[in-house]
Amino acid sequence: MKSDYQVFSPIRGQKRGTLSISCPYPNPLQFLKFNMKSTKIKSNNKRKSQTDDKTLSPPEPQIRIRGDNLIEFRDVLLGYGKKAILPPLSLTVCRGDFWGVVGPNGTGKTTLLKAILGLLKPLSGRIKITKKLRYGYVPQKGNLDEIFPLRVKDVVMMSRFSLGSPLLPPGKEDEKAVEKALKEVGLSDFALSPYKNLSGGQKQRTLIARALAGNPDILVLDEPTNGMDIKSESSIIDLISELNRNGITVILVTHLLNLVLNHAGEFLLLGDRVFMGDKPSILKNGSLSSIYGSNISIIEYKPGNFMAELQGS
Repeated sequence: MKSDYQVFSPIRGQKRGTLSISCPYPNPLQFLKFNMKSTKIKSNNKRKSQTDDKTLSPPEPQIRIRGDNLIEFRDVLLGYGKKAILPPLSLTVCRGDFWGVVGPNGTGKTTLLKAILGLLKPLSGRIKITKKLRYGYVPQKGNLDEIFPLRVKDVVMMSRFSLGSPLLPPGKEDEKAVEKALKEVGLSDFALSPYKNLSGGQKQRTLIARALAGNPDILVLDEPTNGMDIKSESSIIDLISELNRNGITVILVTHLLNLVLNHAGEFLLLGDRVFMGDKPSILKNGSLSSIYGSNISIIEYKPGNFMAELQGS
């Protein structure tokens, strides 16, 4: 089956300019291939148009196989009451994917997350979620009362109570899961430290460890770097990317495209239009400008690393 991309206008839930594509690869054994040949455009006088020597070409894609399907949206319309927030969506989250969901406030990111987590039923369409799928959710802001003297390991242990009786004390298996999660996020030495004394980046790592300790199939993160400095932001996204390379499926919601541009493999961009595709499609000349209605260029600041930049009018 072909890889498909969709471009919509979210205004009043109406489609606008749909480029047919049946969602990302429902067949887990299907190879993803792209034709990187440039299209030659001839003018009326049959002369070839000149191209800018500085125009970037998308990186040569690698053939890859996606894992089995975990979540499937089929013509899903999301909203509240009778009001649609997003246009109909068809997408598939496969095991091992890294999805970057990008958009400013008010574009439906939270609504989409609720549907992914099974907290919101669609107005129409079908959502299929693998049985016994286990989520690890990292909220935008931790709702922890820092006046209460919680240690880092106590915060991480919270996710283990959902796997057994909250009335029973943690067992050896729970302790091992917490130790493993803290090691994965680099906080083993802070296990007994008061949570309230941690830096912003360390607190976010603690919340990620809490999600990991529940042995999730999917790690869902809502604006995980919100309010962080550049160094902490880079550290957190590198950690999330490493977890994905080690096999964790990731869905990351952010308003910063550049945060996930070099890490995610699949993208859902929410703005004046809604766009779904993979990294090569994002890097194609003119794609982002078309999506956001602004002059946006892609800059390769070092081999294989890209940045989106808004050009002056």
